[in-house]
Amino acid sequence: MVKATTAQRTTAGRREAWGRLRKPATVMMYRGRVTNYLREPLGDTLVREIDTAVVRDLTRDLVAIPSRLWPGAAHNGIAGDAIDVLKMILRAAVRDGVLATMPDVATPQRKSVRHDQDHAPEDDVAAPPRCSGS
Repeated sequence: MVKATTAQRTTAGRREAWGRLRKPATVMMYRGRVTNYLREPLGDTLVREIDTAVVRDLTRDLVAIPSRLWPGAAHNGIAGDAIDVLKMILRAAVRDGVLATMPDVATPQRKSVRHDQDHAPEDDVAAPPRCSGS
């Protein structure tokens, strides 16, 4: 079963391997992807049981989820991030000897959720004004 504790151990392992801590917002994003998109579909699947077929099925299911912000969008904006977080967990499992090899699955393409034929520049989030150096 993939649990938040697995994501925490993965983050700790990355810190040890690479000698730096992740920013709190990054760790929070990783945990969110595990909690919201990986934990339920993987259920009680052990990390050592996750193979190419499991990741391909999960990828297919994640890509099929409609965007929460733009339900009519062709892409949901989350599948690539969630699969990347799963791949980080799986890379740690390979490093730790839990998996022999990484499943061979491409990360889903990241495409804009908002920019379609109906996009208008006034829909964009405004950039904050630049501060002057004085």
